Amino acid sequence: MTERRYYYSDELQGQAQLLDCRPLEDGNHALVLDGTLFHPQGGGQPADGGSLNGEPLLRLAPHGDDILHVVARPQPPGRLRWRLTAGCARCMRAGTPPAI
Repeated sequence: MTERRYYYSDELQGQAQLLDCRPLEDGNHALVLDGTLFHPQGGGQPADGGSLNGEPLLRLAPHGDDILHVVARPQPPGRLRWRLTAGCARCMRAGTPPAI
């Protein structure tokens, strides 16, 4: 199960444990992480963008309790470095005025 850290964290970079790397029919690879700050597309909100170990994130997809992080190349087991660079979450993390 992928912990959805975007609900409580404002970080833009960090690390996560790679739990699974699945080849896809289109030649890309779906990574399952223990936690993520990347919000998948949904409810009218665009998906976040960024990179995992320097590999550009192509897309995100909810899959049951997991979020699939799709990249072009497979990644080795262990800790991955991630960097959030685009999307709605980045704008929201920039700060919002307090409610009046």
